[in-house]
Amino acid sequence: MLTIEQALRRHELPRLEARMLLMQAWPGLTHAAIIGHPERELPDDAAAAFGALAARRLAGEPIAYLLGEREFYGRDFRVSPAVLI
Repeated sequence: MLTIEQALRRHELPRLEARMLLMQAWPGLTHAAIIGHPERELPDDAAAAFGALAARRLAGEPIAYLLGEREFYGRDFRVSPAVLI
């Protein structure tokens, strides 16, 4: 099993983007938990989902499409590939 830290280092993504994708892959995981407990082990399904999201991001897909939302002037908006960003 991978730890949070190992998963974040595995891909050459900017640190914040990697954390955002990891929180998307593992619902309920918080930014504070990622920073406070990097030794925590990822469930296999979360590790696989994170790997898939990271690969899509490294291929150039916008992070807003991967997360499904984007903040704009303090408001959150749902985003899909049909939205021009």
